Amino acid sequence: MPRPTRLLAASTALIGSIALVACGSTDAGLSGEGPNAGQTINIVGFAVPEAANKAIAEEFNKTEAGAGVEFSTSYGASGD
Repeated sequence: MPRPTRLLAASTALIGSIALVACGSTDAGLSGEGPNAGQTINIVGFAVPEAANKAIAEEFNKTEAGAGVEFSTSYGASGD
């Protein structure tokens, strides 16, 4: 798969994951700000899409659905 296609596929997968989390229910026991405060999205993947994922996460946190959501990331080389 060419490199731009991989980046597009990874970005699409991340956006789909974010959309699924945004559709989830909220827990009344959560603290912090926003309807999803205290919830974490874990992203584990290759180092190539790291910059794009960070930018997407920052923009997602600016939305109502993303308010208070934290991202936990772990990136490595494709051989790891």
